[in-house]
Amino acid sequence: MSGSRVVWRGSQRGGTPWPWIVGIGCGAILLACIVFAIFMKPLVEQGMQMAYSITTCTENLQSVGTALQRYRGEHGGQYPQTLEDLVPAYLADKSVLKCPTDSAVQRDVSYAYTPPPAGAPPETIVVKCNLHNIAGERIHIVLRADGQVIPTDDKGVPLEEKRRPRGR
Repeated sequence: MSGSRVVWRGSQRGGTPWPWIVGIGCGAILLACIVFAIFMKPLVEQGMQMAYSITTCTENLQSVGTALQRYRGEHGGQYPQTLEDLVPAYLADKSVLKCPTDSAVQRDVSYAYTPPPAGAPPETIVVKCNLHNIAGERIHIVLRADGQVIPTDDKGVPLEEKRRPRGR
C-alpha cells in the first residue's frame, strides 16, 4: 500500500454534493425573487398611480396658468372671479379644473383659487391643489402668479429647496 494511490471517484457514491447545493441555492434565490415581486407589485402600482396623478395635476395647473394669462391679457390685468369663468373661452376642457386624485363626484373644481390683488409679488400663490401625499407627507402643487407650477410642503417651502444640500 505504500506505493498505491487512492483516487476519489465521486460517481461511485452518487456524485459530489456541490451540484445539489448550487441547484438548491439557485432555486431558493428564484423563489425569493418571485415572492418579492408578488408582494412588491401593489406598492409599485401605487407609486406609479401617485406619479401619474401628480404629473397630471401639474399639467392641469400649467393649462390653468396659461388660461389665466390669456384672460388677464384680455381683461386689463384682472383675474376672473372663479376658475369656471375660464371655460370655454380660455379652457376648452373643464376636466382640467379637477385633480385626478379628487374622487368627489359632486365637485367640478378641485383647486383652491385666490385671485391675487393688483401688484402682488410674482411668488404669490394663485391656485393650489391640496390632495397629494407622498410617504405620509402632504404635498401641495401650486400655481404662482408668475406662471410657475411647483410642489411645496405644508409650510409653502418648495420641495426643491428642501432637498438641496445646505451650504457650509
